Amino acid sequence: MTDGQEFFGEPSSIYSDSQGLEGGSLVDISALAIHFRGRPLNRMTAGLWNDFRPFVEAGSAAHHGNYNATLRSMLKTKLLRAYHKGGIWQAPPGLWLMENELNGWTIMRPEDY
Repeated sequence: MTDGQEFFGEPSSIYSDSQGLEGGSLVDISALAIHFRGRPLNRMTAGLWNDFRPFVEAGSAAHHGNYNATLRSMLKTKLLRAYHKGGIWQAPPGLWLMENELNGWTIMRPEDY
C-alpha cells in the first residue's frame, strides 16, 4: 500500500501510465531531465500542466522563448523546497509528488489524485 492509499484509502479508479497519457490526464515531462530523490520527475497531471501554462508562457522570454527551460526552472525551484508530511512528499504551494509505475515521480495537485 502506498502512502497516499494509507492516508486516503483506495483510489476510486486506477489508470496505467499509458492510459493516462493517451487519455490526456498525464503529461510526459521526462524530456525536462529533472530528478527528485534519485528518481526522475517524469509525469505531471494535465490539470497542473494547465495551471502552469500561463506562467511558463509569460516567463519563457527569460529563457529566450524556451518553454521547457522555463518549466524546468519552475519545477526545480519547487522541488528544492519539498518536504515529507503525512506520508506524502509535498512541494509548495500544496503540490504532491507521488511515485509512479515508471520508477519516477508524478507531480500533481491533491485533487488530481
